Amino acid sequence: MVTIARLRAAIEFLIKGHPQALKVLTGDIEPPTSADILQIYQMIHASPEDLGLRVDSSSISRPQEEAISMAEQYQGIITEAGGWDQIVAVVKDFRHLRNMEWKLFCAHVTYVEGVRQHTSGSILDKLLDRYGVSPKTIQCKRREIPYEIAKAALLMPTGLI
Repeated sequence: MVTIARLRAAIEFLIKGHPQALKVLTGDIEPPTSADILQIYQMIHASPEDLGLRVDSSSISRPQEEAISMAEQYQGIITEAGGWDQIVAVVKDFRHLRNMEWKLFCAHVTYVEGVRQHTSGSILDKLLDRYGVSPKTIQCKRREIPYEIAKAALLMPTGLI
């Protein structure tokens, strides 16, 4: 049985590894396939000398077996949670009911975590000025929202939203 913690970890994995994770969560683009999840896992865990899968399945290394197993487990977690339709429905509902929190979350994911560029002044400071919140608030929302999405996806009956 999938837990809130495991689903939250799956959502975090998506956010940290998928270039368009927020669009996946809002249903604007197709969810990742098992091959996409495998690629993200390999990108995150790849050693510099081994960045791809071997074609010959008899020569798959232990790390590659782990990556394939992880991709299968990831898809299993999503399926047990009601699938991407359930997660997207929860995100859309969350976005509607708690719009400012969603904006803070997206801004942090996009500009603080996603864009690592040098600009005059801190990107975080600019976000704080724009939204009129403290650093603690924006960082708290960044941590809380994947948990809230996971909890709602698991507790809300499928198709209710």
